[in-house]
Amino acid sequence: LIESYLLSMINYQTTVASKASRIVESAKGRSVVDFALRRCHGPGAALLEARAAYIAGCTGTSNVAAGKIFEIPIKGTMAHALVMSYDGESESFKAFADTFKDTKLPLVLLIDTYDTLKGAENAIGVAKELEKEGKRLSGVRLDSGNLTDLSKKVRQMFDSAGLDYLTIFASNDLNEWKIDKMLLEGAQIGAFGVGTEMGVSLDAPALSGVYKLAECTNREGGLVDKMKMSEGKETLPGRKQFYRIYDANGIMVKDVIALE
Repeated sequence: LIESYLLSMINYQTTVASKASRIVESAKGRSVVDFALRRCHGPGAALLEARAAYIAGCTGTSNVAAGKIFEIPIKGTMAHALVMSYDGESESFKAFADTFKDTKLPLVLLIDTYDTLKGAENAIGVAKELEKEGKRLSGVRLDSGNLTDLSKKVRQMFDSAGLDYLTIFASNDLNEWKIDKMLLEGAQIGAFGVGTEMGVSLDAPALSGVYKLAECTNREGGLVDKMKMSEGKETLPGRKQFYRIYDANGIMVKDVIALE
């Protein structure tokens, strides 16, 4: 019971945190938001995933329950279903803006439901209306198509309209490799939402962390070190001491596990 619980808790969250840290690094200082709630294997896993991703550097999560339980910042945009439930895209944008414009939540419109560039035009209209009220739209989200190319076109549209403060947020099955490539190609993206590949750590979904006995009590009540000696699976006996090694610039180089 102890082994199964510890490994399931530690291995999954370490796997997610490892993947998340690589994604955060690829974003080169841009915000990465956890969007994995719908892809995790159940609500319990989704809570642990959001926590691990936040520890690894994500700036927030779309998982509201995780925000409540772990005090992780809640971040998100709007749903395609909301846009489609209105007769027109502009109408949905205005309704969304009216609902949230007086809150501290960022106002981000999802502009790719029908036509991304037309959606950008509609977003400009909403942004101008908000400016008249002394309020601001935060940005837009791209969720389909060639994100790099579209981000450049949308950025130009916003800048030409005097809306250089709008952030372009991108999602759509992203990972560290895709993000790195997009930024190298000059994508005008200020933040990323990453779900599936982070929530299940798609390229490395299993961490082979193991549980081995290192110490037990003998008949006299004393502690006895235990060591497994199977070929290729030898363990260090007894209690351990960890040492972290830094280089001359204070950068972490490696950790060393030694006997106590």
